[in-house]
Amino acid sequence: MKTLTLFAGAGGADFGLDDAGVEAVLAVEWDEDAAEACRQNGFPCVTGDVRDLALYADTGRVDLLWASFPCQDFSTAGSRAGAQGERNGWPWTVEVIDHLRTRGDGPTWLIAENVRGLTMHVGDCPTREGGEQDDPSSCPRCYLDRVIVPELEARFAWVEWRIINSADHGVPQSRRRIYIAAGPRPIEWPERTHSGEALTKAKWDTGEYWQHVQVGRVGDPSSREQRWLDELRQPGLFRAERPAFSLYPWQTVRQALGLTAPGVMTGSRNSEVNPAQERPTPVDEPCYPVGTKGNQYLEARVVGGGHNPNHSADAVRNLRDITDEPSTTIAAQLGGGAGNAGPFVNVKWRKGEHPGLMDCPSPAVSATEVKGTDGKESTGWTAVGGPARASDALWLATGRRRLEVEECVALMGWPDDAVTHGTKSARYRQAGNGCTPVVVERLARSVMNAEEER
Repeated sequence: MKTLTLFAGAGGADFGLDDAGVEAVLAVEWDEDAAEACRQNGFPCVTGDVRDLALYADTGRVDLLWASFPCQDFSTAGSRAGAQGERNGWPWTVEVIDHLRTRGDGPTWLIAENVRGLTMHVGDCPTREGGEQDDPSSCPRCYLDRVIVPELEARFAWVEWRIINSADHGVPQSRRRIYIAAGPRPIEWPERTHSGEALTKAKWDTGEYWQHVQVGRVGDPSSREQRWLDELRQPGLFRAERPAFSLYPWQTVRQALGLTAPGVMTGSRNSEVNPAQERPTPVDEPCYPVGTKGNQYLEARVVGGGHNPNHSADAVRNLRDITDEPSTTIAAQLGGGAGNAGPFVNVKWRKGEHPGLMDCPSPAVSATEVKGTDGKESTGWTAVGGPARASDALWLATGRRRLEVEECVALMGWPDDAVTHGTKSARYRQAGNGCTPVVVERLARSVMNAEEER
């Protein structure tokens, strides 16, 4: 089976397609840094606009078209401009499908990926109240139901979509995305292999999780975990134990980043192996603060999510500890977090907070987050020369910092040797905008199985 990848980014989808045994004939990405990263990751990527039909002159037959069409205007974190926004890549995707079919070169199958916000109505959409929406392009869900699906139904015999959480397939990140599949016949959607119920059982019932990560029990069950735990311990009410408790446990931030000890570590990307059974292995260049004189802190924790402060004058976002659960969604911004929601790395210093910095005037405030190298690994995570970024001062004073690019890549489930390219901002975008390969692999295998039924 041969595939064409539109809006390829740094190659997140192509990693999964390659793992499934699909042959890449072309990947198209307009961002030069992302396209270069995609090429360095081993895929035939061209830098160009997907609307330039001349790019497809030499593709030949295409069996599967993958399109991660731009999603910013559908995201709940954005302006919710929907199809009216300038970054709606769906019409361009349809144009490529029609162009290839006019030549007789397929595609037979399509998989399109987008943010979950595409399935949601905007707040003032009359359709939510049973009314009618005159302009479906002003509402993401209306655009999905009245534009995307009908356009595919006019071109394919079968069309269906699902929301899939990457954590349910062994990725150490709660990342929900809509996947739209179309083809000559239905596919068998991949069943989840991992669950929060199984992680809850391993943490708070059998204790196997803590044994595998080689740390003592940390914290107490969350309210969600407590509900699952109550269900597990009351089989009389629920008859037999639900199948979800017998799946592999969700993979956690601790396992992905190797927080059993200082230094970044990564586990296996093999989705068929239970990550809880594997010991992480260290990478060559740890991103965690080990200091110049050995270990200078007692432990590292990761926090994120929490509740919005509701604009109250004295409200503070209540970040929760996510070290022993899948990460919150990695975004494309610097640090892999969305604003003040994190994720953040918190470090408990051996001698408390960095001496005196909380009670000193702030260093000069920089006009950019990217400039500067002080307060980083290259200086031994000390204040040599003084911080050059606002986050450096935050790190040195409180022990809290944002995720490094390599940590974001690990939480996406990309290969250990995956390449990102360009400025730090560009590299964060490549990770946060990418696909989780294991989900792509399983969807591709479902398509290949359906293709063999012909």
